[in-house]
Amino acid sequence: ELVLDQPSAPLSGMPLEDRLFTLQVPPHQVKLEFTLNSGTLDVMVDAQPGSPPPATGTTGCFMLTPCVIERPAGGTWYVRVRSRAAFTDRTLVAKVTAPLPLLNGVTVNGIAESFQGTYYRFDVPPGRTGLTFVTQGYTQADASLYVKRGALPTNTDFDCASTQSYSSYER
Repeated sequence: ELVLDQPSAPLSGMPLEDRLFTLQVPPHQVKLEFTLNSGTLDVMVDAQPGSPPPATGTTGCFMLTPCVIERPAGGTWYVRVRSRAAFTDRTLVAKVTAPLPLLNGVTVNGIAESFQGTYYRFDVPPGRTGLTFVTQGYTQADASLYVKRGALPTNTDFDCASTQSYSSYER
């Protein structure tokens, strides 16, 4: 079994040999990333939730660079490591990126004006019936705000979204 943020035991393999691992991924994560301690095109990682990836699958990532899965489902993931050539003494690390915490009444400064989304998490206190998020101060770009209860929002799947285009103050 793989454990988040911990290197696997050293891996070695022969051509077309598979290693299968399980990994527990918490819900509501921004991304799941796999890295190999020495990148190579000779090792492929394939991962999916719920059941092992097909043994003949070719949809995985060749491990020259990290393998990134956006918005992974929470639960048990199955991770297959397959080599195209013999390899020794490699370790695999899996890590997740969680949404950043928001605290009631605390301003977050330095949010980049870019097209890359940044995810935040806010825990609503029990008994609260209303919630307001405010963005302000954008002069060169429009900050779009998407909110979803219990899951990560997208620009097409949300409970509430900002409606004022190119405004320096949005609710």
